[in-house]
Amino acid sequence: MPLCNWIICQRSNRWAAALRLAVERDAATLGVSYRLREVRTLGELTSELVRSPASLVALEVHDRNLSDVLAWLSAAERRFPQARCVALVDRALSADQQRVPPGGQESLRDVCDALREAGAWDVAQSPRRLQPMLELARRHAMATAADVTILAEHVSFTEHVWATLPWQGA
Repeated sequence: MPLCNWIICQRSNRWAAALRLAVERDAATLGVSYRLREVRTLGELTSELVRSPASLVALEVHDRNLSDVLAWLSAAERRFPQARCVALVDRALSADQQRVPPGGQESLRDVCDALREAGAWDVAQSPRRLQPMLELARRHAMATAADVTILAEHVSFTEHVWATLPWQGA
């Protein structure tokens, strides 16, 4: 059974708790096992991705970190090409379609578009609607497992380990 590593970067436990429930509820049908790691800052998130570069990342986005998350997503797409990132839109942003984030006049749709453009593969607006994220995680785990299988068939164990070292991709 393929493994999907999740790294969740959030201020509270709201998204992680909802994700754990959704994973437990759908574990039998998804065919993937999950490991969740929670962090609170983008610096911690980067450190975790260095250790596990093919993880699925879930980033909580709120009005105070929007610009930092956009910059982080843009850099992460180049630095961690095996990772897949999902934006978790805070309820304060998603509650009002015309909410004005600091420094701009964007609507929620514009914020979601900007997050996708910066590198988010999906944008979740409610912890009650996580099925698209779970499907993305399943596909990512299957693709990662297939990559490992293909790699294992064509290279020696030493070559495989050497290729996975973090400085090899730099």
